[in-house]
Amino acid sequence: MIKKIFASSLVAAVVFAQTPASQAATLNVEQGVLVGTRVNGVDAYLGVPYAAPPVGLNRWRMPQPPASWRGQRAATKFANSCQQDLSDGFGPYTKEYMVSGPVSEDCLYLNIWRPSKTTDQPLPIVLWIPGGGFTSGSGSVPIYDGSPMAAQGVVVVNLNYRLGVFGFLAHPELTREGQGSGNFGFADIVAALKWVNTNAVALGGDPGKITIAGQSAGSMAVHDLMASPAAKNLFARAISESGPGMGRPPVTLEAAESVGQQLLDAAGVSSVEQLRTLSADEIMQAEKKLGPGLLRFAPVVDALLLPHDPYSNAPGQYSDTPLLAGMNADESFTLPASDLPGLQADMQTLFGALAPQAQGFYATHEALDIVSLNRTIRRERGMASTLMWAKGRAQSSAHPTYLYLFNHVEPGTEQWGAFHTSEVPYAFGTLDRSTQRTFTSDDRAVTRQVSSYWRKSQRRELARMGCF
Repeated sequence: MIKKIFASSLVAAVVFAQTPASQAATLNVEQGVLVGTRVNGVDAYLGVPYAAPPVGLNRWRMPQPPASWRGQRAATKFANSCQQDLSDGFGPYTKEYMVSGPVSEDCLYLNIWRPSKTTDQPLPIVLWIPGGGFTSGSGSVPIYDGSPMAAQGVVVVNLNYRLGVFGFLAHPELTREGQGSGNFGFADIVAALKWVNTNAVALGGDPGKITIAGQSAGSMAVHDLMASPAAKNLFARAISESGPGMGRPPVTLEAAESVGQQLLDAAGVSSVEQLRTLSADEIMQAEKKLGPGLLRFAPVVDALLLPHDPYSNAPGQYSDTPLLAGMNADESFTLPASDLPGLQADMQTLFGALAPQAQGFYATHEALDIVSLNRTIRRERGMASTLMWAKGRAQSSAHPTYLYLFNHVEPGTEQWGAFHTSEVPYAFGTLDRSTQRTFTSDDRAVTRQVSSYWRKSQRRELARMGCF
């Protein structure tokens, strides 16, 4: 069953008592006592370890259990983001979309936001997986702040996981070690999900109402979790943002091992053991010698964590849960071509051998200028891909798949349209994390509506609301 989201009246949000500007809050988790902060009815616990630091002998090994501690542990600031190159912004992405602060291999931490006021009923939990092409991203990115959603009665958790060559290096030596060659970063995500399950009750949440969610690479990770035996029965529903329509099946372990050997050659070493002796910067410099490569280091199909294509709709090859999935109207990372040769080149890239047929079909859109036509082509291709995948899922699933198209344009990004990831601050209610945009009452109305859909999808109330 596929359902499409349309505008609807909003259901009143749960209102929690306001607290003073800031005070201490404590939380007992399996490892010990955390001391966080309480601000405006939301308790935040930041920089909580869910696995041991993946450094030294733990580099390119499966995540190890986190250490316990005596007494209280401060959880009032974000931990290091995982090793990556940083940027102040590019294209439509201003600072609230970007990672800032220190980066390190010691980065396997998560962040928690929950309502300060306890209730008799356990709350739904959402585990948010950041995007970033599996080479960048962090739970500390401002648009991922879980405070606004937590204020409406949801426990929000997000995480860091190993990125790029540190998270997804495959090599025959690592494969022989049996430690998850090529999927260390994905194993981190599984470990965080298990941590949330173990501590769900302590967080005030319901372990039977855990939603996995993410955008871009985070959305791809959602599908990986749905296909992974290691994550079976650890979540109840899923949210895939900018996922099905742009989904790219992982490469085989053998193909990833070949790339791993190229990395060793570029680093000038002959073994993984020698590679482990290099600094993080030396390893990243070696990776740069390989040149550009989209998703060069990303999850792989293996015999341990990801046994098959995560976008498979074959019965029994995925965890069957309700799913909210969709895309933005202008997902492309590049501006649309504004002249005919550029448009034709784009169509060749998008449609390959079918480009002549596509050009003939879209020639009927004579009323559109070239930029608008290019956007229409890209959008319809993504929508068709998403719908075709969802139809296959509907045929094999016992649960509904809810589809959405987000077409609201953020202020100041008109040339980019509703760009990739621009739905996130509306879903999280984090418009105020931007210092460079002037939002209007229309933007506030959109964030109230979209965030209500996302919250209610975690309670499996979408169809009952009459939104479809």
